[in-house]
Amino acid sequence: MSLNPMSAKQNALRQLATLREQEVRARRTALYQLKSNESQLLSAQSQIASELAQLAAQREVCTVDAEIAIADVQSIESIEQALQSDLQKLAERHARLQQHLEAAYQSYTHAKRDADLTAALCRRRMAGRP
Repeated sequence: MSLNPMSAKQNALRQLATLREQEVRARRTALYQLKSNESQLLSAQSQIASELAQLAAQREVCTVDAEIAIADVQSIESIEQALQSDLQKLAERHARLQQHLEAAYQSYTHAKRDADLTAALCRRRMAGRP
């Protein structure tokens, strides 16, 4: 069996043409896939940038909230210290007033006793008894 050289050449040319068509199709498919991937990447990049912007805004809000909370705690601590100081002063004043009250009561009881004794003496003298 001998092969026809022209027929072999035509077969080879057809195979070459088929291979080129397959290569062109493969390149087109790859190009479409690359463009699709690029589009997806750009979309993902845009979404990530949007999410980062939202996170930055949330972080700013949280930072402001934290600063406000810290200021509130410091204010509360300051008020608490002032109240403790006022309470201490009130306790000291109460102790002093209690001492004055006790001294006044003792003075009152002594004065009442003296007045009662003086009244009894007066009644005795008025009754003619020494």
